[in-house]
Amino acid sequence: MSDTEAALLVVDDIEDNRFALSRRLARQGYLNVTTAADGRQALELLNSRPFDLVLLDIMMPNVNGYEVLAAMKASEDLRHIPVIMISAVDEIDSVIRCIELGAEDYLPKPFNPTLLRARVGASLERKRLHDQVTARTRELTEALEQQTATSEVLQVISTSPGELEPVFQTMLANAVRICEAKMGTLYIREGDAFRMVAAHNAPPAYVEARMHELIRPPPDATLGRLAATKQVVHIADIKTIPSYLERNPFVVTPVELGGYRTVLAVPMLKDNELIGAITINRQEVCPFTDKQIDLLKSFASQAVIAIENTRLLNELRQRTDDLSEALEQQTATSEVLSVISSSPGELEPVFQAMLANAVRICEAKFGNLYLCEGDAFRIVGMHGAPPAYAEARKRDPLFRPPPDSTLGRIAITKQAVHTTDIRTTPSYIERNPFVVHVVELAGYRTVVGVPMLKDNELVGAIMIFRQKVEPFSDEHIDLLTNFAKQAIIAIENTRLLNELRESLQQQTATADVLKVISRSTFDLQAVLDALTESAANLCRADRAAIRLAKDGAYHHVASYGFTPEQKEYMKEHALKPDRGSVAGRVVLEGKAVHVVDTKEEEYRPPYPSPGRTSCRPGLTTPPFSCPLS
Repeated sequence: MSDTEAALLVVDDIEDNRFALSRRLARQGYLNVTTAADGRQALELLNSRPFDLVLLDIMMPNVNGYEVLAAMKASEDLRHIPVIMISAVDEIDSVIRCIELGAEDYLPKPFNPTLLRARVGASLERKRLHDQVTARTRELTEALEQQTATSEVLQVISTSPGELEPVFQTMLANAVRICEAKMGTLYIREGDAFRMVAAHNAPPAYVEARMHELIRPPPDATLGRLAATKQVVHIADIKTIPSYLERNPFVVTPVELGGYRTVLAVPMLKDNELIGAITINRQEVCPFTDKQIDLLKSFASQAVIAIENTRLLNELRQRTDDLSEALEQQTATSEVLSVISSSPGELEPVFQAMLANAVRICEAKFGNLYLCEGDAFRIVGMHGAPPAYAEARKRDPLFRPPPDSTLGRIAITKQAVHTTDIRTTPSYIERNPFVVHVVELAGYRTVVGVPMLKDNELVGAIMIFRQKVEPFSDEHIDLLTNFAKQAIIAIENTRLLNELRESLQQQTATADVLKVISRSTFDLQAVLDALTESAANLCRADRAAIRLAKDGAYHHVASYGFTPEQKEYMKEHALKPDRGSVAGRVVLEGKAVHVVDTKEEEYRPPYPSPGRTSCRPGLTTPPFSCPLS
């Protein structure tokens, strides 16, 4: 501040004194001098514009110099202005009173030019130093406040990983407070529009109008200009832009709801791509300072960092979840394969392991495994099923599902079927007894089923159920499909193993018979007995017998599994070739005869059966007979 720039106020009720002092000050280089004729006018001037020094007369009518000085020192805005008291009264008491009231110095009339120059210069220097300290203090305070706000935002970012709302709210609260705004909002860019995701101190009606729709601002609106330029937009009075003057509803409605006039918006940029914006508003026409704009830009940069951190963290979490899920699925697969290898030829533990893992990993309530039998399905495995449902399925394990049911659609399409809500299917709506019964017993709503295919032939299906409407994910369906493939492997392995076992048993039985033959060259009976026992064991039959032709009839020569009484009866009663017995039919037809169910065909047993004529007593396997040739 130079002498010519220093603003001085001379207060004296005598015009000649004012003129003389102003002229003397001008000669000394102080050209910015204002005069006041009394204390009241002086206070009005002091409250209307800034001054650097006041030269104040003491003895004035109405409001004297003491009163003006007291009023200045009582005012927060005026107390820092130095005051030199001037008066013809040169009494020590007056000097002391002025100093006590806060005056910087005291000058007696008439003025000594040298003393005037010295005391005015000293007062202005103290004012300059005071202004510098005040400005520096203000800068440090603002910097500390901004650093504190930045630190607070960073603290929220670090303590709320993956959460953007608390970060945005903290940013807006600090921006509104430090920048002395009324309210603040934060928008995220979506395509060619904006979505408001956070607001601070905004009227509820304003938030309601902005929150529930995408915003496509006019080109001259704050956000419109920001989107076009990717630059800071500062509008001193929103009511002066064309969109408001033309009563564009997009601009008029929020302005009237929010009651704002001055608005500042800064872009949120990542690699020069606009990803959002922060706006703060004042309800009076009062532009923001450059420091406030810089602070808001700093918050915008932090918002971009928070968004990017959240994106990376969410990607990391998703990747971790994917890896955890993959590991869990691999572990489940390994467990099933382990059961398959440790239970050769046994399907039940394999099916149970599959269903238990599928239900657990897919967060289902229960699961079932079915095998095809012709055009029907038989339930062969359940896990976690409600007791009433499980009991009903055990009573009737074989069933034919309706075509539009989950299992029915699998049978038709041989593809995975995902039913979000079973109660919306036509079979349930039309009250199909089968569907309604199982749905109400099990209480399930969402179901997914996958086919078990071998060479594109449907072998069975795996299904898992939820008791609420909650669709399964693609990963869950993929896991279930993998289990279905493992089930096919287990079934095929069991089939091959059982065939191998049967082949081995047959070879062993043949070897046993040959041993008997070799050891019993002249003992036919021992050979025939060995044959009947081996045949019964290999075929898992309860009984077996051999009859040989003699004199037009077929006589019993060897048997296995019959009581002594039955054996004796069969020896005494040869069978005639007729259709009343299995052996008779074999002789007549010259081929093997297999009676699947003796209740379905007229059958006469080869020994007495009191009270029964159509079924062999105690029979547990269907009768089968073949000719010896």
